[in-house]
Amino acid sequence: MKHKATEESTFVGVDLHTNRLTAFYITPSDRYSMTFELEELEKFIETLGEDTFVSVEASCNTFKFCDQIKGKARAVIVANPYKLRLISMVNKKTDKVDAEKLAMFLKNHVLGGEELIEPVFVPDQSIRNLRSLFVTYKNIQGQVVMTKNRIHALLKQNMILIKTSDMTSKIGRVRIKQRCADNSDIRFQIELLFDTLDFHEKAKATLADQIYRSAKPYRKEIDILTSLPGISVFTACALISDIADITRFKSAKKLASYLRSAPGVDSSNEVTKIKKTSKFGRRLSIELLIQAVTHFKTAHPNLASWHTQMIERKKSPGKVRIGICRKVICQIFHMLKDGAYHFHRNERLHREKMAAYDRLIEIKVAA
Repeated sequence: MKHKATEESTFVGVDLHTNRLTAFYITPSDRYSMTFELEELEKFIETLGEDTFVSVEASCNTFKFCDQIKGKARAVIVANPYKLRLISMVNKKTDKVDAEKLAMFLKNHVLGGEELIEPVFVPDQSIRNLRSLFVTYKNIQGQVVMTKNRIHALLKQNMILIKTSDMTSKIGRVRIKQRCADNSDIRFQIELLFDTLDFHEKAKATLADQIYRSAKPYRKEIDILTSLPGISVFTACALISDIADITRFKSAKKLASYLRSAPGVDSSNEVTKIKKTSKFGRRLSIELLIQAVTHFKTAHPNLASWHTQMIERKKSPGKVRIGICRKVICQIFHMLKDGAYHFHRNERLHREKMAAYDRLIEIKVAA
């Protein structure tokens, strides 16, 4: 805890909802709770002071809440809800009880030095915006996949065989519509679905451009990341949105765990079990890195050799893919930590990637 507390400090646990909050106060002389509507947040802020510590569980509006009370209290701690299971295990569960438990944990965490609360990193607004854009991008990508699957299902039901390339080209889509001309109902559905698909694909491309533009303040980090063969500008933007600040990770192992590529370990006495990868970190980057595994193996001889060894030892393909991603993440950690390009950088391809990115953001900014 960076901020020292005294016996005179006040500890506040906040149970935050979309329309109101319940705050429980533990002062040197009293314990009480108060409920505030979010529209009257100023009244809650007036109860805070220079010697007040506040704790609130992470939820969809927590970061914005922290922005509004920042500087009004000595410290604001965002608690990881997955690490506070004791709150959900009590027999009596109300907003007041939840807030009281948070306040009690906070007091023991600050004064007693007990690790009862695992603080959540609060990124700045630019990282939050970038993360939000990626969430919307993934939602639209899901709509694209669902629409394509429905088109394939309709074609299979009517025994209409198509080439794989027909779904991605304009001429191919026209050809598909023509082959459905005999059945007006099927033709109607196919045309409607293709119109929907066109809309989502255009929205997806527009969102990608906005992601590139929003990532412009992190051009230096993008330049470093794209020097690693297999990392595109889009993947670099995703990595930045997940990592935010490399200095908050003490080691490459910590980063790998946060990006869901490090297995858990359960050790007792002489027995050690390797468990599944952690699910508490960010998942966007690892999904994109898994898609680039083949490229990593092609561009990195050491990774290709390691992959061959693991396959010969009959390791499962899924574990081998995660292992490759973990090795790549470790390289990413040291690149960002040292501010250095990758040692296997293809200078020509790297310059081309960054030149294309620079042209794009300049056009977007100028517009």
